[in-house]
Amino acid sequence: STLFEWAVKAAASLATYALERGYPVHVLADDEILAAPRGPLSTETLYPYLARVQPTGTRSLADVVHARPVQALVVAVLPWPSAELAEALLSLRARGVDVLAVLVEPDSFPAGGPGADPLSETVQRAGIDLISVRFGEPLAGQLGGIVPVRGEATP
Repeated sequence: STLFEWAVKAAASLATYALERGYPVHVLADDEILAAPRGPLSTETLYPYLARVQPTGTRSLADVVHARPVQALVVAVLPWPSAELAEALLSLRARGVDVLAVLVEPDSFPAGGPGADPLSETVQRAGIDLISVRFGEPLAGQLGGIVPVRGEATP
């Protein structure tokens, strides 16, 4: 599995958790590459979209979140740490939006990548909730034990 695949799996699991509890789920993405479905989604619209999405967007996270109105809570699944991502999340928080950052840690994957500690520290200092996801550990347990992941037993 790749970093991106883990990020998509985490997004699907979090969205399923919210939908099963009656919360509306919206997707914000780079619509120039693959238009995200508009309005509240169901699993019937979400899963086919997530099955087709690819890591080929050209717009920054900041551009994407500023292009469309956001709800009271944004769950950002981040497959690669960067200062730009931290700035986008901090901007959302400054606008009064609650943010949950789900950071897939590249250095835990066989192909390697940068460590996520600087981004983790920045968002946590800003009062943003953070869940770190590492390769090789059951995703369900990493998502706080509250989000069941299809195909994995929950503790």
